[in-house]
Amino acid sequence: KRCVVKAAVLDQALWTTSNASSERLKHHKALLQKMVGARQPGQASPWIFTTNYDLAIEWSAESVGIQVNTGFLGIHNRLFSPQSFDLGFRHASASGEARFGCNDCYLVKLHGSLTWRKESGMDFRELSSHEMWESHAIVSARNGGRERNAFNYGNVSPLVTRLHRLVEDEMFKAVVDVDGGNPCQGNGHLDWKAESEHLIDEIFGSHDSTWQVQVVNLKQVPQDLMPLILGSLLELYAQVLFSRGQGGSPATLLVLEEAHHYLRSPSGSEEDRGSALAYERLAKEGRKFGLSLWLSTQRPSEVSSTVLSQCNNWVVFKLNSEQDQRVVANSCEWADARDVRRISGLPRQHAMLLGGSFAMPTVVKAPTADPTPESHDGAFDAWNDARNADADAGEDDDF
Repeated sequence: KRCVVKAAVLDQALWTTSNASSERLKHHKALLQKMVGARQPGQASPWIFTTNYDLAIEWSAESVGIQVNTGFLGIHNRLFSPQSFDLGFRHASASGEARFGCNDCYLVKLHGSLTWRKESGMDFRELSSHEMWESHAIVSARNGGRERNAFNYGNVSPLVTRLHRLVEDEMFKAVVDVDGGNPCQGNGHLDWKAESEHLIDEIFGSHDSTWQVQVVNLKQVPQDLMPLILGSLLELYAQVLFSRGQGGSPATLLVLEEAHHYLRSPSGSEEDRGSALAYERLAKEGRKFGLSLWLSTQRPSEVSSTVLSQCNNWVVFKLNSEQDQRVVANSCEWADARDVRRISGLPRQHAMLLGGSFAMPTVVKAPTADPTPESHDGAFDAWNDARNADADAGEDDDF
């Protein structure tokens, strides 16, 4: 990467203005003018192939008014579209300029470009020259030259790029209002502390709340965005909860369904470690601030071990996986080997109670829900009934 950046022309005027008056580009401009000027009516637009990463050709073409097709289309979000190159071949039966479109020349950058960014999958986005200069954090050096601001390039620029991807993600916008809203304060000014407390009071409740149960439905959130969205929300909740101090918030029971999807042990990525810090802080320190956690999961082995170690009481239904059983045995000090072995043989609707609130491990039967949830097994017996009915019909036909 360093050699690529050094190969670029680090002249701020070229990157941030549209007037390419640099002496270093005079040969590029002369070549482009000759190629385009020699084009006869009915001839194809010239094609330029280059292995360079820099923008010398684009800058030169813009300064002399030549339209260059690089394969990217769009106004707000320029994405690579190979079909844009088809204008030079598609209208073979036409005549004159209509045969090859209105582009003055086509530019094919075989090794990519400094302004290309990979979005997702095979999608590539083209940044403007000015955006590229800012994203690479090029600043004036002490010796009068140019250098890269290491902090901005390594921290600020990736953060900005990540935010851009999120606000352009349709699934993310379905859950988060990226356009914002009116300030909670009547004076029209945004205040981070006031907005944070208002959001937390609205979702988790306050002393003035008239409701006792709040259901936050996150079913529409994709699994890859769940740790980010829920982790950010829990981090904000922890910040407000701890800043208010003991007694500053009402006693709260936070129930987290399907916890194995988002309360995972942090991996090596910074994003995972950041979201894990939020719920682990709540599990370790939330009790003295009036918060209790209720975790529901089918795979305890995929939940953070730090969170599980803070669980005082366990209600364990049938677990077939030995890995899940070992996690229960390691995280729950009241479970011995014999009790853990019994977990795999529990019948349906039965659970084992373990923890500090129970004098000894106890097996109980959960009451039947009313109304019964729609979680029945598939009616596979109907296959046999249908087959028997067909067989009976066949016998009648033979008779």
